[in-house]
Amino acid sequence: MNIMALYENLKEAVEAEIIAQQADKANLKSLRAVWAERIRQTEEGTAVYRFETAKQVHPSLEDAPVVVDTGEVEVPGEVIFALGYEVHVVTADLGESLGACQLLIDLTFILERLHQLLEEQIRSPRHFEIATAEAVLGLRSLAETSADGEVSHLLRCMQQDAPAYERPNPEQLAAIELSARAPVLFVWGPPGTGKTTTLAWIAEACVHRGESVLLVSNTNVAVDRALTKLLDAVGSDSEWARRMAQGAILRLGVSELPALQPLLLSSHLEPHGTANAPEDSRSRSEQGFQHERRRLIEKAQLIACTLAKAATDPYLRERRFDVLLIDEGSMAPLPYVAALSALCRKRVVIGGDFRQLPPISMAQEEEAAQWLNTDIFQQAGIVTPDGSVQHRWNLVSLAEQWRMRTPICELVNEPMYEGMLRTPEHLHSTPEGCLYLVDTAPLRACSDRTSGYSHFNVASALVCVGLTQRLLSENPFARIGIVTPYNAQASLIHAMLLDCDLAHEVRVATVHRFQGEERQVILFDCVDAPPFGWVGQFLRGSSPAEESTRLLNVAVTRAQQQLYLVGDAGYLERKLPPQALLRYILQRIRSEGTVIDGSRFAGVAMDNNRLWRWVGETDFVQMLQQDLREAMRGRGSVTVMEPLLRRDDGEMLAGLLLNLLRAGVEVTVLYAEDADLHERTVHLRKAGARLTALRLPQGRQEFQDWCAFIGRQAVWWGSVVMPYRGAAFVRMASRATMNELQFLRRPRSGS
Repeated sequence: MNIMALYENLKEAVEAEIIAQQADKANLKSLRAVWAERIRQTEEGTAVYRFETAKQVHPSLEDAPVVVDTGEVEVPGEVIFALGYEVHVVTADLGESLGACQLLIDLTFILERLHQLLEEQIRSPRHFEIATAEAVLGLRSLAETSADGEVSHLLRCMQQDAPAYERPNPEQLAAIELSARAPVLFVWGPPGTGKTTTLAWIAEACVHRGESVLLVSNTNVAVDRALTKLLDAVGSDSEWARRMAQGAILRLGVSELPALQPLLLSSHLEPHGTANAPEDSRSRSEQGFQHERRRLIEKAQLIACTLAKAATDPYLRERRFDVLLIDEGSMAPLPYVAALSALCRKRVVIGGDFRQLPPISMAQEEEAAQWLNTDIFQQAGIVTPDGSVQHRWNLVSLAEQWRMRTPICELVNEPMYEGMLRTPEHLHSTPEGCLYLVDTAPLRACSDRTSGYSHFNVASALVCVGLTQRLLSENPFARIGIVTPYNAQASLIHAMLLDCDLAHEVRVATVHRFQGEERQVILFDCVDAPPFGWVGQFLRGSSPAEESTRLLNVAVTRAQQQLYLVGDAGYLERKLPPQALLRYILQRIRSEGTVIDGSRFAGVAMDNNRLWRWVGETDFVQMLQQDLREAMRGRGSVTVMEPLLRRDDGEMLAGLLLNLLRAGVEVTVLYAEDADLHERTVHLRKAGARLTALRLPQGRQEFQDWCAFIGRQAVWWGSVVMPYRGAAFVRMASRATMNELQFLRRPRSGS
């Protein structure tokens, strides 16, 4: 395939992604924010707000234009950070805090600008460095070159007065020296091996040689991390301080780090007029502002920004750089890599780990999805389709990791990295002190599935919350992260943490949202448990080339000091494929680490929240009656799952529901699709109750939940297989958890 044909394929793939995002109904275009607080005011009269969102968001929202709708005003802004349940927006100053509002985000704006750039490169290839893109994408063979041994002497860390621990290790030194001559260099950086630091050193050397550099990554956090590493590398060097003061080093976009504020393009620009100025005056001011903006971008020697900002900024797209540096390259979609490589005259350096997360897309068309989900290491032939590595002269593998304690590292070292990782002696420790298996089997925890097919597990979520509370009681300063494969479970745990006032102390998210981060302690919640006859695809991976295996690799390697694997150990050992990476990790932790009964942590969670309670059969009827009477007093509608009506005390419940219907309360009964209705359910339907079918997963029909959602009063959650310490139910009356459980149990639209 020639380069122009590949560009056409990439352009068509971007078109397919735009169509897929426009058709998406996952509530991303209109994002509900629960509340917001102002975290910083800017000199330009704007402010940065942190929005707490109702659902998880993805970093792909960063740099997109947004309208903040408070219900009273609508003001434009720009997304500068999106991760987990937080969105940071720079917009007009609306005061210290905001209540519930909507964020109206234009998801396709960035893709449309990328599509335009690819189209320009196809239409006018002579105006771009297409030969560079051809080499990067593996369509042109490269003659082997030798390393430049003089390059490393340009670095401050290699000066005689620099301490030894700040200096590059042999692999990092090889990458720095080869980067000066290789037209395309790949730096394979497994977790904690200093990939970003290595790219920062390469950037430092390039600037010393007088070359222009474009430094990009997939998120603003990753860009800031790389730029911070560069500042750390140059230290208090007076020449670098002079360069930065003169705008030779620019951060394009918005950063929230105080140390990077002087590097922001906006800090070098004067405000361009006021709203009260005459129109012609404002127009001249705007023209002068844009002229100065273009001048600063043209003269800067190093510009750092996101992939999206690089592809959308009109003045940056006009520039040609000597060197392109891409951090987190394994997550960079190929269309971005191709488009930005064509802005580069001399060399491209790509750092990443193809054993971690690949690019993701929403496109359903097979050919488009293939282009969008393939990373640059695969496209360039560094990684073969079966996942094996082709060790070429222009691939440098970093092997010394400084993040994880040895037992954590060894969980993935052999199965994912062929044993190449080395750990320094100060990180050596015994497995008993850092590897834990938290077994939820004693809780008889049931896994469930939402109407959107995401999995969740109420008991497992309680274990994670209780374990987090225990860890924070022992060390209030512990940096804890909770990782899970499923959006539904992440949302449920986040809601529980909100009700425990811990949501801002602990980071909880799916694996995709944790790439590039690290925590002292990581809890990995497997979620899947009986009665499912299988484990989800996210847990089944065996080969390093499989996406599910790469997901698990990311989850495990976020932990620096301790890793807690939360799950039903017996179920996982029975259901996981023989060669699954999770089976290997589970068996290794069981044999070398510490096994803990998870039920003790569920008890901690319940004891620490007065609005959560285990309820036994003897108290169930009386307490449920009290909640239903509250509903009759105007506290909202009532929804029950039909298995409650089939219990021995179902006649009593049916009578209470009939009284509610007579009082004008809305009553809904959820029943299993294709199941025969109980006569009590039929009677309620005749009395005016609404019946809604649930599509339950295989094996779940026999183990349906005993659930009741009673207005704003309480949620009852129980099961025929759940009894624990005499309790058949959990009653939860805290706002966020109640709302989330009702959302998770809602029927599929149209069912």
